Amino acid sequence: MSLSILEEGIHKCDKCKNLPFGNVIKYFPIISFGNPENKQIIVVGLNPSNREYEDNYVSNSHSIMERHTSQMRYFDKTPYTFFKHIMKYFENPVKSKLGWIKTPWEKVGYLDIVKCPVRIHAQARSQWGSLSKKERRDIISNCSQYLVNQLEIFKPKLIMAYGADVCRWFYTGYTSKDAFTVTKSSILQDYDMMVILVPQTRGSHPKEIIDTIKDIIFKHL
Repeated sequence: MSLSILEEGIHKCDKCKNLPFGNVIKYFPIISFGNPENKQIIVVGLNPSNREYEDNYVSNSHSIMERHTSQMRYFDKTPYTFFKHIMKYFENPVKSKLGWIKTPWEKVGYLDIVKCPVRIHAQARSQWGSLSKKERRDIISNCSQYLVNQLEIFKPKLIMAYGADVCRWFYTGYTSKDAFTVTKSSILQDYDMMVILVPQTRGSHPKEIIDTIKDIIFKHL
C-alpha cells in the first residue's frame, strides 16, 4: 500500500511543533479513525484524545505505514468509549438506510479538524484547557486545510459536526439556537454537503435529542 501526497503530508506534519506552544504536541498526527473512503456520512470532531496513544488504541510506531494501517483499521477492535456514544446516532431507522451489519463504522467515517492530540498533561481538565484562544486558533488554522482536502476527496453526502467548536468552524455565527439543525457549511460552499450541528456533551445526549438527530440523518441520506 502506498500513501497519497496528502496522506503522507498529514502523517509527517510538524507545523505546530515549531511554534512557541509546540510542547503540547506530544504524539503523531492521526489522519482518520477507520477508513473514510466511500462513506455517505463523515463525523468531524475537533482533535484526537491523547489516550488513543497512551492506552494503545493506535500505534505509536515511528513507521508511517504502521501508524497509517493502525488508524485505517481502528474499528476492527473495540474503539475508545468516546465513539460508543456517537454510534447511537446511527441505530435504526438510520441503520436500515445505511445497511451496516456489525458496526456503524462500516458505513460512517470519522475525521478531526486538528490531527494531533493537544492535551498538555494528563491532569489538564480538557484537551484545550491550557491553551490561549490565539494558540487554539493557530492550531486549527495550521491543520484545517487537511480536513478540507479530505472532504473534497471523500465527498460525503452528510457531515456531522460534533462539538461546539466544530460547529462554529463549519458554520460561522453558530450559537446554541442552531444546535441539532442541518445547514450548508459556510466553509464548504462549493460542495453539495449538508452539515448537522451537534454540540458535544459529557456522555450521551438525552434520547429525544438522539432521536431528533437520527430523523435528520434519515431524511438527508
